[in-house]
Amino acid sequence: VVVTKTLAIVLLRQVEICGKLTWTRTDCYNGITSVRVINENTVAAKQRQAALQVWKRCNKDNKLEPSCLQQDFVQKLTGKIDLEMERLQECSKQNVDDLGTCLGVHGLDQQRLYAMMEDNCFMYRSMYSEHLSHWLKVYPPESMLVIASEHMKEATDMKASMMRFARFLNIPDGGPRVHHDLIFKASPASKDGHVHENGRSYVAEAPPDLSARLYKVFCPKNQELAQLLLDKKLINTVNEIPWLATALKRDVC
Repeated sequence: VVVTKTLAIVLLRQVEICGKLTWTRTDCYNGITSVRVINENTVAAKQRQAALQVWKRCNKDNKLEPSCLQQDFVQKLTGKIDLEMERLQECSKQNVDDLGTCLGVHGLDQQRLYAMMEDNCFMYRSMYSEHLSHWLKVYPPESMLVIASEHMKEATDMKASMMRFARFLNIPDGGPRVHHDLIFKASPASKDGHVHENGRSYVAEAPPDLSARLYKVFCPKNQELAQLLLDKKLINTVNEIPWLATALKRDVC
């Protein structure tokens, strides 16, 4: 999570049946249990068409077959990642300075950018060093606060993190107008009463070979991120973000 003193940004995922890639969250699964339910969901036409295609292919006797949904997930995930890896390799061959420009994400209006990032840039949007580098061209490090998202998911860390946000933005972190109890309430999108909504469950796992290929791409990118955060003094030690500490171990990549 990155916050600047000039502009506080919260990234919110648009409420939809789950996007075009897959339909695997519990709420998404419940959203395609019949043609009637699909049509009752308020989503874009492309989302509705994608849901109807999954229903047509995976329903048997008007019930969705989990095995078909699992296959749909693996095929779509693998296919999307394969295409993006090809594009990333082409950008690497061109030795470009700006990966986002090479991928065509810069200069898009908000709607087209959202569609591109949601449907074609699963890897790029997770390359945090790329995005943070752009932020640092606009904001000096001392006007930025970086907190690991893990600290925004656990009730034991959340209050301290929110108070840290408040102090950074020069707003009260306590007093009669601050209601700490709100941050411990379950998110409306949470399925297990958790304070964070991202408690997703999937009908299938990524294939081992795909996971291994992704690791080869992201491991050096995480090393870049760790070094960037340390160099710009945005964190004191990599132990503030445990998975970054792992990335910096010798020969881990």
